[in-house]
This record gives sequence, structure tokens and C-alpha cells, in this order.
Amino acid sequence: MKIITICAGKGGVGKTYTTLSIAVELSIKLKKKKILVVDLDPSVNTSIRICSEEETPHTLADLFEDVNFDPRKAIYPTSENFPNVDIMVSSDKLDFIDRLVAKRKNPDQILKRNLKKLESDYEVVLIDCPPSRGTLASNALAACDAYLTPFILDDGAIDGVLAINRLLDELLEEEVIDKRPIQLGAFVVAFEKPNSRATKHVMGLATEYLNESLLKVKIPGTTHVKEAVSHQSTLQFDRNHKVCLAYATLTKHIAKKLELRGYSN
Repeated sequence: MKIITICAGKGGVGKTYTTLSIAVELSIKLKKKKILVVDLDPSVNTSIRICSEEETPHTLADLFEDVNFDPRKAIYPTSENFPNVDIMVSSDKLDFIDRLVAKRKNPDQILKRNLKKLESDYEVVLIDCPPSRGTLASNALAACDAYLTPFILDDGAIDGVLAINRLLDELLEEEVIDKRPIQLGAFVVAFEKPNSRATKHVMGLATEYLNESLLKVKIPGTTHVKEAVSHQSTLQFDRNHKVCLAYATLTKHIAKKLELRGYSN
């Protein structure tokens, strides 16, 4: 089982649609192997978007609060648009994560310990991380084998990518993790060809500060996301759309980097 965290130290950079698009691409390319999406964001956007159950009596809040909680109880099936994908659902109670884990030992490793119990159930786990550097982000990075950082073309979003790298430095220093997860790279979301001095400047900063971690893949800016929502579908409802082709390229890069077994080009 490979665990991938999609993270950024800033909101509004496309983490949710990146997570869902990679999940669908992997479910197609890995055929009948199971994918798990972990919605670690208290905004619950991913859970609302794909969970097929109207009621979710157990959530990730239970997992963090109760040492004896079975993580499978927080996992639910997804809609038919997400074949072979399950969702570990979020809760707005995660806004109070430090209160939930106050009595827990090694609170930054709770998610890692629970995902280990699911090793035989899933081929890939994708963690949709909240836009913060707190306990939830630490859990996501401590649990993963690799991480991926989307950003948009503004100074703050680039700072968000760098903030994740600094958080990893802190986790290493504090011995929460014993080695850095694989850096899958940073990539631009909602990309439009820089046609102003400001956007050209930010692209230059991205090239300078992100250096070798900056991927060539760019997810185009488009209304395709809104169209997918109106279809109550994934971005892959039109697999020839330029956004889908970009995410397919990104997923191929991930599969190669992690040497995913059974991935078909």
C-alpha cells in the first residue's frame, strides 16, 4: 500500500479536485485494485462531494479521539462515478483536533497507526490535507510515503509549498518521522499563460524557489470544474478534455515515481 498526501500551506489551490482526479485515474489504470481517499480537511468538501451515504455516524473525529476505534467504521462507499474508490470521511469536529487528541500518546502518528491496519485492503491511499501546518497536517505527512503540492500563481501559494517543506524539517528534528517522504513535486493549478508582469514575476519565483521540485505538468485554468459539478461527476466525464489529460500525465508521473504495481499506461 502506497500513501500519498496532497498538501499545501494555503487554501484554494485545488487540493480536493487534484485528490479526486488522481483517485479516478488510479482506479482506471489500476483496474480493480482499491483506492482509499482520506478527507482530513474539516471543511468536509471531499466527503460531501463523493460519499454515497447520506448518514455517516462515524468519522475521522472518532479515529483521533478514541484509541480503540476501528478505522474501517469511518470508511464509506463512494458514488458510481468513483469506481473502486472508498472515502474515509471528515467532520467539522476536526477543527478542534488538539482537543480531540489531548489524551492520546504520540498524537502526530495517530493516522499512521490506523492506516497501517488497512494495508491489505487498499493499493493506494490519497490524503486530502487541510491548508494548515497543525496536528492534522503533521499526521498526514507522518503517515505518507510521498507528498504532492499544488499551487496557484501567487506569492502566498508558493510560500504555502515552502511551508510544507519547513514542516517536514520540523517533524524530522522532533523525530516524529525518521525520514522524509518522497517529494513527488509541486505543480501549477488553474494555469493560464503568464501575460502580465505580475504573473510572469510569480512564475519566475516558482522556478527559483521550487527549483527541481517544480513539475512541468500544469493544470489549465478552465470552467471544466464547474461543468463537472453540474454533471454531478468527476473531471473525467470528458476524458479528452485538456484538464483530464493534464491530470492523467500527473498520475502517470506519480505511478512511475512510486513504482505502482499493475499501473497500465
